[in-house]
Amino acid sequence: MDKTRSKLEEIPVKAIQGNHVLALSVGNREMERCEKAIREYGLIHPLVVRRCDDGHYHVIAGECERMVLTQMRQNTVRAVVMEHIEAREATRLALLLSSLKQSANALSEGLLLKELCHSHRQTQTEVAFMLGRSVSWVNKRLALTDRLATNVVELVQAGQICAHTAQEIARMPGDVQQTFAGKVVTEHLPKSAVERLVTTYNNPQTPQEVKRAVLENPQATLGWLATSEKSRRCKAKDETDPKSLAIQKLRNLLAMLSRLSGEAEDLLAMLTLEDRSPILPMLKQCTQALSRFTELTKANWDNVSPGKTEEFCDHGH
Repeated sequence: MDKTRSKLEEIPVKAIQGNHVLALSVGNREMERCEKAIREYGLIHPLVVRRCDDGHYHVIAGECERMVLTQMRQNTVRAVVMEHIEAREATRLALLLSSLKQSANALSEGLLLKELCHSHRQTQTEVAFMLGRSVSWVNKRLALTDRLATNVVELVQAGQICAHTAQEIARMPGDVQQTFAGKVVTEHLPKSAVERLVTTYNNPQTPQEVKRAVLENPQATLGWLATSEKSRRCKAKDETDPKSLAIQKLRNLLAMLSRLSGEAEDLLAMLTLEDRSPILPMLKQCTQALSRFTELTKANWDNVSPGKTEEFCDHGH
């Protein structure tokens, strides 16, 4: 770059116009960290601005610093002023500086890329080469901006939701994004909650009534999801716990024993003493086994409360 095109100047803070695209990457946390650094060390990295024809300046890099300095009521600021630079080239420079600094999120980068590729007719290959990125990287960020509803972008620009939350909302179908984003704002949902709700909505196995609940009452849906997950964890634990498995197996065997003994009793009553002769050894073996089992159950019978006994009888017959 020709060094004569830029120079370091002290310029009025009020004369600097903010960059609403770069502002998408600025949240309260970033501003707090920036203000702390400025108060302790001063402005280490000067703003990069473009001089406009009307005497104002437009931010190319350093939007967070500009916002903090405005809040601090700073009169002037040291800035690198770019002379005779077109809007397209300023956008390219903003994207390049953002990429080098690695401060922008995917949404900010996507909107800058969209401006270059769509408004200034730069190809994805040209932009990728300029930034030292792959065409796939460029394409993914452009796809993000194409998926995200315009109304949601406006909410981000207004500071009502953060860019990272908007990226999660972009995974939803376009026709429901605005409705859901409105609930995110009114119910003050954090990014982690939004991510969980979006995943639930996009799951093909999620019932339609649950999807409607995600859009209409996300806070209540989160409670239902938490309860459901806890229930699944308890069920999974029961399914792997040896004692629970043994109790369930015993319950099944007792139900089978009760049914089979009833059937055997009916069949045995139909036979004469002569008919029973061939199976006497087996009847004796069963009698001994049932006798041992009866003694074992009697030993535990007194420890079972009447309520539990009635419950077992009702279920086991």
